[in-house]
Amino acid sequence: MQVHTKSNVLSSLFSVHSFKILVALFFVIFLIYLPDAAYFIKNSVVNYLVIGFIIVSVFLFLPVVFFYRRLRIYYILLSVVAALTPVSVLPVLLINSQANTEMIGLMMDTNWQEVKELLGWKIFLLIGACILCFFLCKKILYTLPKQLSFKQGAAISATALLLVLLLPFSRSRDLYYYTQILNNTAKTYYPFRIGNAASFVYNESQNEKRHKVAIENFRFGATKDTAQKKPAIHLLLIGETARGDHFSLNGYARPTNPLLSQQQNLVSFPNAISGASMTHLSVPLIITRADATQYERHKQERSILHAFKEAGYYTVWISNQSRHGLTSNIAMHYQDADTTIFHGWGSNESNFTGSTDAALLPTLQQVLKNNTGKDVFILMHMIGSHWRYLLRYPESFTKFKPVSDRNRSMVGYPPKDVVINEYDNSILFTDFIINEIINTVKATSTLSSVSYVSDHGENLGDDERNLFFHAYKPTLPSINIPMLIWYSPQLAGQYPNIPAALQRNKMYPVSSAQYIFETVCQLGGVRFPTADSSKSLISNSFAPQEMFVVGENGAVVPYKDIR
Repeated sequence: MQVHTKSNVLSSLFSVHSFKILVALFFVIFLIYLPDAAYFIKNSVVNYLVIGFIIVSVFLFLPVVFFYRRLRIYYILLSVVAALTPVSVLPVLLINSQANTEMIGLMMDTNWQEVKELLGWKIFLLIGACILCFFLCKKILYTLPKQLSFKQGAAISATALLLVLLLPFSRSRDLYYYTQILNNTAKTYYPFRIGNAASFVYNESQNEKRHKVAIENFRFGATKDTAQKKPAIHLLLIGETARGDHFSLNGYARPTNPLLSQQQNLVSFPNAISGASMTHLSVPLIITRADATQYERHKQERSILHAFKEAGYYTVWISNQSRHGLTSNIAMHYQDADTTIFHGWGSNESNFTGSTDAALLPTLQQVLKNNTGKDVFILMHMIGSHWRYLLRYPESFTKFKPVSDRNRSMVGYPPKDVVINEYDNSILFTDFIINEIINTVKATSTLSSVSYVSDHGENLGDDERNLFFHAYKPTLPSINIPMLIWYSPQLAGQYPNIPAALQRNKMYPVSSAQYIFETVCQLGGVRFPTADSSKSLISNSFAPQEMFVVGENGAVVPYKDIR
């Protein structure tokens, strides 16, 4: 019988072989944990960095007992998770945000063209990094034992389970909070958020199906104001990534609105914000009666398109964005239109796949021509100032220089001043598009209006945070938006209170999520029993309310708390 002395045990524990195993395990765990580690390191949160590594290690040891005879199967699974590390680190590098449930949902919502424009040729580096992480993790893990005895596997998993069950007591010894803390701990750290994300993606994928059932019998009970005898044409333009403080109409130093500044009957709201800093969250808030405090309401009701349809309008959805949307937060409302027209990702005169918003103009003209004499409501979704900014306008609109070379794939992001030049040129082109739309509608000599609001704003390295793009965490630049309303002389003649009300209300802090629906309906003479005139910017009874924004993980954030 072999006798193990205390010194023999210690020597085996600290043997070179054991040390190599520990190093290998540390490296693999850190590789898997890297997305969170990068975020904590970048933001100097050392305590979370250490605690997170320990928690992730414990959770990764939990399943060992299930694979004790075939550990290499588990190694392959871990290698697959490691392969996702470069993708999950990306949001940390780009927008200083952890890869979370909503971020993964957003990835499912996007399309290949947007990914190419964001990453350029570096998409191939990203793919290569994913492949490298997979094989590197697999190679290291394959140096570890191929199998364990059942007792060894059970001991490892049981120890891990015990530690997991003790984790909540590090936060609170009150058993009332035990389950909540344990559940949150399991979902807090990467890669275990992936399971939560899978559940999120599945649930969101069912949105459109559930929405059809929920709104089957929904009606606004809308009718058109009987005082309107002439045909009416009303447009709601939803821009993309435009900032109100980059509109010269609102005091921006650069002349980004040379055409709109000459338009009569145009009112700008310089203190406007969006209801969210992401498109698939903010657009439903614009086109339905939902707001940040009751976001889910948009899944239970129909959109503004249906309100106008009930009132006798022919309704059209014209989009210069793709039909993407696994979550269907926007797509579920397409069905409310009589006609939907998509230009997203067609060809144009430049070298990229995607149309500038100039593609919308002939479509608008054709729709109006085909429906002469009818009441028409058009919801138009623009591509606006979506990254890459210089691909959103033709070269003839390159007023602010220098800019990047549009005829090559992006190799690194341009300097900040170049980024802002390109962004401002895209705003200049948006000025041209909106002006052309207004002139097209004006030429019909009808009771008409054109309302424009961007879905959200954009970070442009505005302060010490040096943030760019936009993310689920709202910032003042990412929710700062332009809001414009143009009305025809005929409409002002029919409703003489409109010009005065707009002038009276234009300086208030206003939210697209809280006021656009009621305002546009009232502009179109659309009346329904549950209408709230206190939320209409053309109403004498307009009453500003506290504003809120949808933040990370669906949190409702007061506007006053955002910086």
